[in-house]
Amino acid sequence: MNQAAVIAEIADILEETCRAHNLPLALTCVSSNSLKNNKRTLNIVHSACCVNDLGMQGFLKACIGHHLEEGQGVAGKALKSTYHCSVSNVCLLDVADYPFVDDARISGLRAALAIKLMIREGFYRSNVDYVVEFFLPANLEDLEEKTLMDGISASLRKCCENSKTVRAP
Repeated sequence: MNQAAVIAEIADILEETCRAHNLPLALTCVSSNSLKNNKRTLNIVHSACCVNDLGMQGFLKACIGHHLEEGQGVAGKALKSTYHCSVSNVCLLDVADYPFVDDARISGLRAALAIKLMIREGFYRSNVDYVVEFFLPANLEDLEEKTLMDGISASLRKCCENSKTVRAP
């Protein structure tokens, strides 16, 4: 098995998690070995994204083909961490920190949770990392948002328990 198998399994996990929590959008990013400004970059893997709200197609299209640097945006911060990163409103981020901020505003996106997945030991050696980023419905109160993020994390861990390729921290 190889990177294609990992991406296919991540796509299934994202679809199941998004469906369970009625999330509008989830993205899968893979790190690149090429450095920009001495930082790794993240690129979106279109085939492993989940779009439950067709209004999010424009945001996904705007992001495809562009990258985030390590530390940029929610996914870039998760890449640097050992667990996850969340933001209550991506539209409040500076464009230098999140190049997709204008597209996020247009699409009505708000809260996001990004989690770095781990390749299961013994599966295959890889020097790339995978980050999944979930966008929450825009109409949530703070407590609902926190509860949903906790639920997404729990669902992701549960889905990954049955995974042959990845695990969630």
